[in-house]
Amino acid sequence: MPDYPVEQDNYNELSQLLPPRRKWVTLKKDLRYKVNRFSREQALSSIDANMRRLLITIDNAYKTGCKDSWFINLLTFIKDIQDSCQSLTYTVSCPITRPIVKGDIGPDGKIECRPISIFKSYKDRVILSLANKYLTILFDNFFDEDSLAFRAKRNYHTHRNYFTTHHDAIDRILEFRERNAHKNIYVAECDMQKFYDSVRHSIVKKEFARLIHRVHKSYSIDTTAIEHIFYSYLNCYTFPKRVFQLNDDKEYWAYHHINGKFGWVKDELLENGLCTERGISRLKIGVPQGGALSGLIANIVLNCADRNVRKHKGGFLYQRYCDDMILLHTNKKECCRILNSYNTSLKQLMLIPHDIKDVEFNSEQYWKDKSKNVYPWGKTGNEWIGFVGYEIKRSGEVRIRKKSLLKEKNKIKTVVREICKQVTGKKRVTNNSICNTILHKLISMSVGKVALWNYQHIENELCWITGFNRLSDNPYAIKQIKDLDRVRVNALRSAKKYLSRHTAKGNPQKRNTDVTRLGFHGRPFSYFCHYKRMAHQ
Repeated sequence: MPDYPVEQDNYNELSQLLPPRRKWVTLKKDLRYKVNRFSREQALSSIDANMRRLLITIDNAYKTGCKDSWFINLLTFIKDIQDSCQSLTYTVSCPITRPIVKGDIGPDGKIECRPISIFKSYKDRVILSLANKYLTILFDNFFDEDSLAFRAKRNYHTHRNYFTTHHDAIDRILEFRERNAHKNIYVAECDMQKFYDSVRHSIVKKEFARLIHRVHKSYSIDTTAIEHIFYSYLNCYTFPKRVFQLNDDKEYWAYHHINGKFGWVKDELLENGLCTERGISRLKIGVPQGGALSGLIANIVLNCADRNVRKHKGGFLYQRYCDDMILLHTNKKECCRILNSYNTSLKQLMLIPHDIKDVEFNSEQYWKDKSKNVYPWGKTGNEWIGFVGYEIKRSGEVRIRKKSLLKEKNKIKTVVREICKQVTGKKRVTNNSICNTILHKLISMSVGKVALWNYQHIENELCWITGFNRLSDNPYAIKQIKDLDRVRVNALRSAKKYLSRHTAKGNPQKRNTDVTRLGFHGRPFSYFCHYKRMAHQ
C-alpha cells in the first residue's frame, strides 16, 4: 500500500494537545484590533484572532495550574520536543508524498505533478521548524546580501530588521534601470530543472560542514544536536525511492484520482555522466519539497554560486530568489563572463540548469524559456524582462507575468467549480450557504478580509493582490487587473447557472432561492480597487 495523507490522524493528535474550542477565551475589544501604518484600527484576521485566543487560553492554563487532560498532554508533548532536540538518537520519520497538479497533459496522456512532502507527526514538524529557524539565523550573515528567499530578519538597503521578499528584487531592478537610464543594459536569466529533486546530499553535507566551521570560528556554541537533526532530515528522503518509484504505482494514482506522473531529470543525469542506469535507484539525491529545512538547503548549496559571482568586479546587479537568478550589466562581455561563472558553479554543484538559449523577443519560446543567454534590454525590441512573477519594461512600467496571471484565472475557476461540486446535493446545505462560501472564498483569496467600512485603509493580508504590490499604475497592468475582475464575474455567473439547476438535498423548494447573491459585490471587493489603492501609496 502506498503512503496516503493522514489529515484525520493529524487532527486527532492535535485535538489532544489543545483546549476544546468552547474553552477558548473571548478577546476583549482592545485585543481584536491592531494598529496599521495608517493609524486606523483594523480588525485582526480570523487566523490571527484565533491564534491570539489560543495563546491567551494556554497562558491562563499555565498561571492557574490547569489539570485538564489537554494541558497535561501539551506539557508532555513540549517535554518530549525538548528531550528529542537534545538527543542524538532522535530520527526524522520519512515523509509521505502528495501529488499536486503542475503542468498540462503530456504526450503519454499523463499530467505532470509536483511531489509535496508531508511529515506525518507534529513532533517532526515542530522540531524541523525550530531547527530551520535556528539555522537560518545562525547562517544568515554568511549568505549573499541579494539572495532574497528564506532569510532571517536583517538590514537590507533602507530597511531595518526586515524579511526580504521577491518585491525587493523588483525594487533593485528598477533602481538599476534608473541609474543606467542612458546606458545599454544587458540581461541574463537562469533557472534550474527540478532543483529540489536533484540536489546531491554529498554537496549539501559539504557546504553545510563549511558553514558550521565558519560558525565555530565566529561563535563559541555547541552545534552537535542541531547537526544531528539536519543530517537526519537529509537522510529521511531520497527522490528515487520516495517519489520516482511511485510513477509505476497504479494504486497510488487511483487513490488521488489523477492520471499523473512525477517528472525528473533522469535523462539529463545520465547524459552528463552524473549517474549510471544501474545506480540511479541508490542515488542520495533530492530534498523534500515543502519540508521546513529545504528552503535553507537551497541557500546553503547555491551560496557557492553566489560567492563565485561576487568575485567579479563592476557595477552589475545580481539577484537570486531560491533557484531563480537574474543578472543585469551595462557591459555585454562582462555579463557573459559572469553568467558563465554562475553556470560553471552549478555544474560543480552537480545541478541541472535549463539550457541557456538565444531566443527572439516576443516569440512564444521567449516567454516559455526560463534560462536566456545575454540579451539587450529595450534597445532592439527586448522591452520586457521577467522575474519572480513580474514583468518590467525598460521604460519602467511593471505588470504581471503572463504565466502568473493565467494561474490566478485558473484558480478562480477551479475554486468555484470545486465548491459547487463538493456541496451540491448534500443534506442541510442550501444554495444560500453555497453562495456565501463562494463569495467569501473568492474575495478573501483575491483582496483579503475586506469590508465596506475598512477597504480604503485595510492592509491586505494573505491574499493574491499583496503578492503583486509592486505593480505600477500603467495601461498594461490596468488591462490585466480588469481582466481578472471579468474572469471572476464570469465564474460567478457560471456558478449561478449551475446552482439554479441544482438543489440542496431534501430542499426542492430552494432550487432558485438566493442564487442572486452571487452577483458582483462592488468596487471595494474588486482586484482593480485594491490595485489602484496600492499603486498610489
